[in-house]
Amino acid sequence: MKPRVNLLEETALDPQIPIVPYVDVFMVLSLILLGSISPLYQQSDVVLPRTELNEVLSDQKEFLVVALNEQGHYALKNTYTSDEDIAPQILYARLKAFQQQKPGIKVVLQADYRCSYDQVMHLLALIHRSGFEQVSLVAEPN
Repeated sequence: MKPRVNLLEETALDPQIPIVPYVDVFMVLSLILLGSISPLYQQSDVVLPRTELNEVLSDQKEFLVVALNEQGHYALKNTYTSDEDIAPQILYARLKAFQQQKPGIKVVLQADYRCSYDQVMHLLALIHRSGFEQVSLVAEPN
């Protein structure tokens, strides 16, 4: 007589969930999330001066930020892009292009408090030559 075989033990499937594909999908999604969030938190190495004046540009949905750090390097930021350490000629060309594309856009100047008055005035003149009549200055509130 043949030994009796339990059919349930032979035919029972080993329930395993393939985890490796899920880990790959999770890694891709987390990289996409981190890549899309990081431009929102980019900060240049500009230390702003402190002041009692606390006026906010709350009515503006879009504006350009021109930054000047302690070493005299320029940066241009807007809602969609951020350019660090750009030459004055390139800054002028990009500001001129923004002025022609969106004439009502506001310019905000972030100058490091350690910058000289001369550096700030040269940057203000460059912004004015590119077609912007009004420039807002940014300061840290006390």
